[in-house]
Amino acid sequence: MFSEPLNQYEEILKDAIRTSMKESGAKLAKNFAGAVKHGLEIMGIGLLDVANNKCMMLRAHQTIGNSALKMRNKTLVEYYISVMKRYSKKLLSITDIVVADAFFSTSTFEKGISELGFYLVSRFRDNACLHYIPKKEKRRGRPRVKGDKIDLANLNLSCMEELYIDGLDGKAYTFEAYAKALKKRVRLVIWRMPVESASNELYCQRTHWLAIF
Repeated sequence: MFSEPLNQYEEILKDAIRTSMKESGAKLAKNFAGAVKHGLEIMGIGLLDVANNKCMMLRAHQTIGNSALKMRNKTLVEYYISVMKRYSKKLLSITDIVVADAFFSTSTFEKGISELGFYLVSRFRDNACLHYIPKKEKRRGRPRVKGDKIDLANLNLSCMEELYIDGLDGKAYTFEAYAKALKKRVRLVIWRMPVESASNELYCQRTHWLAIF
């Protein structure tokens, strides 16, 4: 299913890149005094308008604390999944795409919402382990599921497709990759954003996103 052109997902991916430095959709994890304080966050569910770059809030839930999570025998991520499940029928009547921040680029959250019928667009964490998809080889045994590890400082541009986005500084590339944490293939977008340093020289700061189709 990854061999199909981007089509309906291309605008979602482009919008994710445009707003990568902002909060996109739900703000589900918040720093307070240098640490996450459960019970002081609000889980917001919003409807994104890709064409106009707007977000309309639909629901808001205060995150429960650690003691309440223990009583329910749930982790924080599992609690967020349960909230999504509560509104899944109404949300699926609008869209089946969920945009979330890097906190949710985990196998637990991705699997949980996929079972509800949603697809995830999220940002990988900075320490994510990603691999290129290996070429098909004529050999005995099971085919390899992952190839060389992706080095953001030395990208193999020959296996990527460049995305042309109006108003985007820098360049963006998309390709299939294997995500170790998710144990599956994903559609990956890497954005090379030029940033001016103190010496007025340009260097590349990279932000990578994932879209699971």
